[in-house]
Amino acid sequence: EIPANEYDKYTGHKVVGNNSKKSWFSLGFGAYNWQTGQWVAKDDKWYVASSEVVRHYMDPRNYLNSAAVYAFLPQVYNEATQNEEGLNKVIKGTFLESGYNDPNDMTYGGSYAKVLMAAAKASNVSPYILAGIIIQEQGVKGTSFMISGTYGGEGHPLYGYYNFFNVDTYGDTDAQKAERGLGKAKAQEWNTRSASIIGGASFCANNYLGVG
Repeated sequence: EIPANEYDKYTGHKVVGNNSKKSWFSLGFGAYNWQTGQWVAKDDKWYVASSEVVRHYMDPRNYLNSAAVYAFLPQVYNEATQNEEGLNKVIKGTFLESGYNDPNDMTYGGSYAKVLMAAAKASNVSPYILAGIIIQEQGVKGTSFMISGTYGGEGHPLYGYYNFFNVDTYGDTDAQKAERGLGKAKAQEWNTRSASIIGGASFCANNYLGVG
């Protein structure tokens, strides 16, 4: 059986994207409208996952192959085995490889790899895991307004803030997501890329990865 805190067919503890196979969608009350024949979106384009697909992805036996076995990679930072060289392989081909140019944020030379290594040391979370989360949240190209620093234009109250881990970023519209996600960044004073990554890493460690 799936633990209750891992699956709820009504509230959507686990969701799948709208491009997923329809067999992955839950038909539970609140997840599917039987009168209209439509699934109910929980957050923009996300829908409650079926118990079958959650059960599949929670079964460790389904990860025992050369590609998926990395799901068992320890999340903690290990200075002896995790380094910038290995991290560069993880971020190769993504926007994190290119770095950034910001005269107000050059402590790490505009290198995302160096920022991620600093974030790993500060949060005790593997830099490979941190990079993976950011790529998952922001995409390979990293074009989201959540990390552009230019949301709303100069003078807007949320201009100049970054939220690389999408902390508290949810809603049906970009405006709602910005209000919550960039509002969180503003409250945390994530006003540079490095501040967002290092601060966000500690937030993830304290509230998700490090709570057992």
